[in-house]
Amino acid sequence: MIKIIDRTLSCLDDYAIDNGSLKRLLALLLKINCDKLELSEKVYQAVKPLPPEGNYVLRINNLSDRDKYPEFNEFVCENFYIVGDQSVSTEIKIDHITEVDQLNHYSQLQKIRISGLDDAMLHDYETIFKKINEMTGGTIEFCPMNRLKCATAIASEWALSDNNTNIVTSFGALKDYAPLEELMGVLHIHRRLMGKHECRKFSQIRELIENITHVPFLKHKAIIGREIFQVESGIHVDGIRKNPHCYEPYDPESVGQKRQIVLGKKSGRASLALKMKELDLNLDERFLPQILQKVKTLSINKNAKISDAEFRKIVDDVVQMKCIH
Repeated sequence: MIKIIDRTLSCLDDYAIDNGSLKRLLALLLKINCDKLELSEKVYQAVKPLPPEGNYVLRINNLSDRDKYPEFNEFVCENFYIVGDQSVSTEIKIDHITEVDQLNHYSQLQKIRISGLDDAMLHDYETIFKKINEMTGGTIEFCPMNRLKCATAIASEWALSDNNTNIVTSFGALKDYAPLEELMGVLHIHRRLMGKHECRKFSQIRELIENITHVPFLKHKAIIGREIFQVESGIHVDGIRKNPHCYEPYDPESVGQKRQIVLGKKSGRASLALKMKELDLNLDERFLPQILQKVKTLSINKNAKISDAEFRKIVDDVVQMKCIH
């Protein structure tokens, strides 16, 4: 079974966050049904008591700190370990594939978290994965970094090569870890986790994290970008109207988004028809060529898309001019 351990909450220590926002984020992360949620000590103090329906891991700085938290059964700690201890995942950072051999020093550990391996996709990653499994005798939690923007591919190849694995992620690739939403998307497409995760909460999580960090995600970021389902080109709009799967690998609603027909210099008559239907505008088709030309001209002049308000004004102007003449 593929299990996802999400460390989004433990990536937020550097931000000044009100407890209410953290609790709302925790509630949303629980609703998408990750197998485990990792918290830092700081975040835990802000959100406790924890909702009973979750499975939690606490990140600690020293092994001695776990005695302060008898309510937790699982911990993760960097570079500190006790042989035979199954309650602690020892996190080992591997910045380059040439460092993989250092895992031999941890072969007796029951649980190990491997983070890093940014460059795995630049090499024979299948052989690297096999070598890692041979050198580690216990449970592996795989946490690829995203500094080379390959973490989704690395995490996906690891997960799809073994149905019994643990992947560590963060929403939106916070702190440069594998992006939770992209890995879930891959696994859904491969039908490995169909129906298990509630991805329709992604947009709400995106907005809450943007409010917390004051850093917006890229508008065209895979899965959660605000504009990834915006369609302007006339041929694309016509294709989506006939069969959405021509251009969309999954339904926008499945990840909490909506398809948006936007008007601009690339729009065609199909775009106008759908936009008028969306805005509940009934119009004689004889007006469409002039309206389309005005849409294209305005979009070129302002070097941007046309808003619904601007489109309504164009329609009103064209209709009024036709009525006068």
